[in-house]
Amino acid sequence: MPASLDRYVTVTDETPMVKYASLLAPLSRRMAASFLARWLAFVQLEGQRAPANVVAVLRSVEDAVDCYNSDAYQEALEPCQRCSDAN
Repeated sequence: MPASLDRYVTVTDETPMVKYASLLAPLSRRMAASFLARWLAFVQLEGQRAPANVVAVLRSVEDAVDCYNSDAYQEALEPCQRCSDAN
């Protein structure tokens, strides 16, 4: 069953977010994931407002956990953690 890996953050510096997004491309191919990242203008219709959303759709919950725990995702996440506050 497909599952998602979601990250909701307030971006404090957009420059490192570009690096984060670029590092997701090879990971996406390797993990057969679809990464959807958005930190530009948007309309919040429901739920808690998060100025930046990253959602990865993977084949299963196990794949989502494996993706998050992978060295490649943690490497991509590192610059993002310095330029954002997680909600």
